[in-house]
Amino acid sequence: MLLKNALTGLTDFTDKVCTGLKLSEIILEFRSGNILFGIHKKHYVLVYCNNKVKEILKVCDIEQFLEVVDELPPDNTVAIHVTSVPVAFSRITAKKCASLPNNILFTNIQELDRVIEGYFLTKQDSVKDDMRTIIRKVEEINKKFEKSETQRK
Repeated sequence: MLLKNALTGLTDFTDKVCTGLKLSEIILEFRSGNILFGIHKKHYVLVYCNNKVKEILKVCDIEQFLEVVDELPPDNTVAIHVTSVPVAFSRITAKKCASLPNNILFTNIQELDRVIEGYFLTKQDSVKDDMRTIIRKVEEINKKFEKSETQRK
């Protein structure tokens, strides 16, 4: 009976996370236990639901999550570890997470939509900055080309 209650708790929590993801316009393609996988704005989104952590997030709490993340392409994937309550990081976990790429996010269910929105807004700004850089470089190349054409005449 205890196992059934634990699974029901995980399922209920995962259902709440699913609802939050759908509100953030993430199209869920796959669900297996506490792992959700979907698509949002040409990005893959992996979500790991963890309702076991109550106060402090330890390395053992994120090992399975990080193993799955290691298998994904980093360029267009965002991975999100979601807890049921706000938690602190143990010192060792904080050090381990500090070296992770910025496409790996840690949050709680209350902050999930804000974190997702913030991540994709940052991505959008990054793309705009990249476009500005590309446009500037193209303009520089065009000026050099025009200058060399003028000198040839």
